[in-house]
Amino acid sequence: MKKLPKKSKQWAKEAYGALDIAWGLLQEKHLHPDDGQKLLLLEFAPPIAAVNRGVSDKARVEKASDFAFDNFKIDFENREMDEPVKYSICFLLAYLDCHVSFGIITEAKAQDVMHYLMDNYDVNDGAKIEKTKQFIFH
Repeated sequence: MKKLPKKSKQWAKEAYGALDIAWGLLQEKHLHPDDGQKLLLLEFAPPIAAVNRGVSDKARVEKASDFAFDNFKIDFENREMDEPVKYSICFLLAYLDCHVSFGIITEAKAQDVMHYLMDNYDVNDGAKIEKTKQFIFH
């Protein structure tokens, strides 16, 4: 279990680290993931969040997973038809939603963290893929 972040900056750092882990896990299964396979990133958010918070109750993790996926589904259905899916952002939202479901942070805090991530981190999917490939192969 990791130390609980307090500031948005600390939450962002942890969430971005979780994103790195998720991309690495995805690329272990699919070296060159297509769009459908990139959606699998969402499946990594609940277990990574649970490990980071020391949550071992399967029902609680399942509830967090349902909460995160339901929110993703709403966002996906409400997007503009020509708007691309940004898989890294989807993961980060799911990761933070799990923490909301666990009762660790509020929706408002999750939004603050997302704003911090968008302003201070490269959440471009292509950049994450290249960075992960460099890490794996070098």
